Amino acid sequence: MTLPPTRFRHVAVVFLGAFLVRFLAFRFYDDHFDHLSIAAQMLGGELPVRDFADLGRPLKYVMSAAVLAIGGPNLLGEALLISALLAAGTALTFWAAARAANSALLGAFAALLVIGIFSREYGYPKIVLPALGIWLLWRYVEAPGPRRLLALSVLTVAAFLIRYDYGFYLALTSGLAIAGRRWPDGPAAVGRAVAAYGVVGLLLVSPYLMYLGAVGGFDAASGPGLQSLLAAATVSAPPITPFPPTLVETEPLPRPRVSVRWTSGLSATARATKEASYGLSFVRRRDPRTWDYELTDNSAEKLGALVGDPNVEDTAGFDRARRSLDEPQLLRWQRTLGVPRIHLLPDLFSERNTQAILYYLLMLIPAVSLLVLSLRQRGRLRSPSQLPWPGLQLGIVAVLSLLLNLFLIRGNVDSRLGEVIVPAAVLAAWLIGQILTGGRAVLGAGTGARPVDPDGTVLPARIRGWRRFAATACAGSLALWVGLYGNASDRLARSGLVAGPLGVATAVKVQIQRLAADPIDYWAPEGSVEGSRILIRYVRQCVSEQDRVLGIAYMPELYVIAQRRFAGGIGVFTHWVDSGLLQKQAIARLQSQSVPVVIIDESEWADFTEHFPLVAEYLEDRYPQRTRLEFTPGDSFTVLTDPARVPTGTHTELGLPCYRPPTSGRTDSR
Repeated sequence: MTLPPTRFRHVAVVFLGAFLVRFLAFRFYDDHFDHLSIAAQMLGGELPVRDFADLGRPLKYVMSAAVLAIGGPNLLGEALLISALLAAGTALTFWAAARAANSALLGAFAALLVIGIFSREYGYPKIVLPALGIWLLWRYVEAPGPRRLLALSVLTVAAFLIRYDYGFYLALTSGLAIAGRRWPDGPAAVGRAVAAYGVVGLLLVSPYLMYLGAVGGFDAASGPGLQSLLAAATVSAPPITPFPPTLVETEPLPRPRVSVRWTSGLSATARATKEASYGLSFVRRRDPRTWDYELTDNSAEKLGALVGDPNVEDTAGFDRARRSLDEPQLLRWQRTLGVPRIHLLPDLFSERNTQAILYYLLMLIPAVSLLVLSLRQRGRLRSPSQLPWPGLQLGIVAVLSLLLNLFLIRGNVDSRLGEVIVPAAVLAAWLIGQILTGGRAVLGAGTGARPVDPDGTVLPARIRGWRRFAATACAGSLALWVGLYGNASDRLARSGLVAGPLGVATAVKVQIQRLAADPIDYWAPEGSVEGSRILIRYVRQCVSEQDRVLGIAYMPELYVIAQRRFAGGIGVFTHWVDSGLLQKQAIARLQSQSVPVVIIDESEWADFTEHFPLVAEYLEDRYPQRTRLEFTPGDSFTVLTDPARVPTGTHTELGLPCYRPPTSGRTDSR
């Protein structure tokens, strides 16, 4: 399955373009630091399960730890690694879609879907692993052999080590592909091939399994990885409201707005009296003497009186001579007749509707693909294909798409749909190709080929036109909802890609400088107002590098940005890792570690005490010194400090104790 030179160049261009887009538009979410904080922990000599609770993602930690070790404690290496992997997944999606649809244009369409949905960067395995899986599965189906079977085993084990359930998805689809391809050779051949695939996989994963056995990884205390797998293996349909919930919505016309510049020296009391008499409702203050108002009475008499007031220096928003509003004629007629604003399908493009429509489209694509494949298998549909085994190869992709839809789309739909786009994009490109070519053969060869129906009759131009229209409509609709879901226009605009070659070069330089700098300046710069970011700066400034921090909050970024290790062997407490043995392990680790500071998000404390009562009791006994900080309403934290530690100073802004030499401008020695 060697790529022709032209197609190879296309794949290279897609890779470079996708890399540039993803790198310039790269965003770090707090979820990203969930695995990055563990990678940083491993650089300190700690290992999963033995030293901290592991969710079963060792290879993901190792890859991030490697780039941290090479590039230093910044975010640039992580961004480059993930951008490259996302670009590889996009390029492989282009390759698969172009082959399936017999069209480089439709392959580019599939690649644009993968880019435009802007899946969360930390979920990169859900882009690159399915794309690699399709590539290797198709290679095996087209030319089965030991090397290609070995490649499938290696990818399956790698997927398993990135996250346990990923390995199972690829194992299931690989088993179906192997069985389907070797079925004509008889059951014995199927059994030998599937057994070889499984045995090689077990041999490859055996060192990791032996390590787990050596450190007690199969004990109940190491339940997080198993419980994570069970949680991922649960099918839970997301609660999405059917669309469109509202057909027509009316809205009262907004009140007209005017600006008034008052004379200097006018007292606040006098101004308030005049505002009431002229029907002026305050909106905002432009400068010390200019105010914006809504008019509650826009009659000519009121406007004339306002213009003639000796304390009014100037006005804007209405015609001073005619004493009429400075508005379009249509809006004036609406005010006169009392006609409200009318919105058709007002929330059609709302966030909720966008998620709902795209969700149903993603569920529909593999189902329709399997139906079309069934019709092709029965001879009801005919179309050319570059795939030697189109039914099996596309059927594998459809099964993989269904698996990802069922098991990965759950919980927060606003971040989940981008994780299942790769097989759906390949199938969508193929289905659009079927609209253009399905149900007919091709008469002749080369560019002069003419479309015909199955009995050899040339299709009329009118039918060909309708096919092109239907294909364009389907592609445009899917691209629209994908782009809206991924907020593609905003991400592309903020990336600087629309600024031309010089602008892109500048954007690349700026992005490299931002990500290569100290991560605290990227995530929690001076002047931050969010409590979590202020506390990150406090930890960096006031907690020694040899100390650890315990966070009872969803703040995995705390450890990476502040460059401090988490305490107790748990970076993020979650309700499905709450076994009694795990709590006892956490307490034992806390007792042996230097943990001068505990940060508690008050919104999460009640849930924590319910699921981790032993740890909560330990903290209440061990840390009687508590300081409550409320940064804004709803943004409250409690900081526990160690009474046995002698502070070296006090943090000026927060009044919290410091346990390292004072940092200039931020602490006072007391």
